[in-house]
Amino acid sequence: MVFDETLGNAILSLVSTAIDAGSAAGDIQFATSDDYTTILATMELNYPSFGSAATKAMALDVDTVLSTTVLAKGTAAFARFRDSNGNAKLSNLTVAASEVNINFSGGVIWDIGGVIYMNSFELTVP
Repeated sequence: MVFDETLGNAILSLVSTAIDAGSAAGDIQFATSDDYTTILATMELNYPSFGSAATKAMALDVDTVLSTTVLAKGTAAFARFRDSNGNAKLSNLTVAASEVNINFSGGVIWDIGGVIYMNSFELTVP
């Protein structure tokens, strides 16, 4: 499956609009499994959450580096973007130390009270 550039950019813009829906910034939750029963951390996004889509890619706005405190102990494996009303808009992104959707170079075994940071993230479509 491959989208042409115009359609790919439109799809990304829809995703960004959905995440930014509601009365405030959306967030990204990190969990131990794809059923999201154990949420390790919830990170508030900047508003708007993403820059403009171009060449079938859009970057997460991290002009202010995103950070949050870990609230539960565990291994981060999945993430989901939600709007400010708590509605999941993009789910089951994989999380690991490398070669997945969201990479954390410092590792993904998190402990309560630790701080995690996101200083870059790009969403693309084929």
